Amino acid sequence: MLFYDYEAGKKRIDCILASQIEIVEQDKIPPEDVLVMRKGYYGLVTALYVNIRASTALFSDEDKLQTAKIIRSFTSETIEILRGFDFEREIGIRGDCIYAIYTTPLQTDVNIVLDIACYVNTFMKMLNLQLAKRELPPISVGIGIATDREMVINAGRKEVGINDRIWIGNAGKDALNLSYVGNKDGVEPIVMSDATFDSIIGHYLSEYGEKAREWFFQRSTQHLGTFYDTGLIISDYSEWIEKEFHDIRVFRDEFEELLVQYS
Repeated sequence: MLFYDYEAGKKRIDCILASQIEIVEQDKIPPEDVLVMRKGYYGLVTALYVNIRASTALFSDEDKLQTAKIIRSFTSETIEILRGFDFEREIGIRGDCIYAIYTTPLQTDVNIVLDIACYVNTFMKMLNLQLAKRELPPISVGIGIATDREMVINAGRKEVGINDRIWIGNAGKDALNLSYVGNKDGVEPIVMSDATFDSIIGHYLSEYGEKAREWFFQRSTQHLGTFYDTGLIISDYSEWIEKEFHDIRVFRDEFEELLVQYS
């Protein structure tokens, strides 16, 4: 039985390798419905990854129903925070990570992506209090953000209905790697590349003065190079959480101890 027509496959590959791909270089990546199969679009993007810490322990928990509820709660609201922006270009789930890619030709666009990360960071406080009220284990996340110029192409087999965008560049890879170090070994939950930091720091200095520098910590490793981390939250949202859950009967020390176990 012939499962794969390799002779036809050879011809298709020869056709692809011999074809011309037009590179459209522009600051803003167009929406998915505008992408053309034989074109590559090159522009400035910012990727954001939200990575569950110690996910192996969580997914191997014997109470599968409990784990399913925790994961569904986390993914549902995290996606809700990431979505709905005009400059959003892709949102998805990869393993234990939720990711989003935004086209960010302007520095103000990158500022918004950091605001999105701050909302996710604040949301984790609310989620864990809701879990605690039901005596469910808390979870923690690392949030990675990276900005770079990337090329996006449509790839796959359009004629059979299996094709998708592929991002070629460092933003997604760097954001994923940065998310792995967030909320771990003393690093704050939100971790950003130096390019992202360079884009946002001017706004923070203009808005809040020199004290804003104290909100970001510069670190460097051989693997990641220079990066910055912060524990910034959305103050109005955080204050609402404190009021909404003021009567929760959870000993703070016990709750923090649980978080360490799942970090």
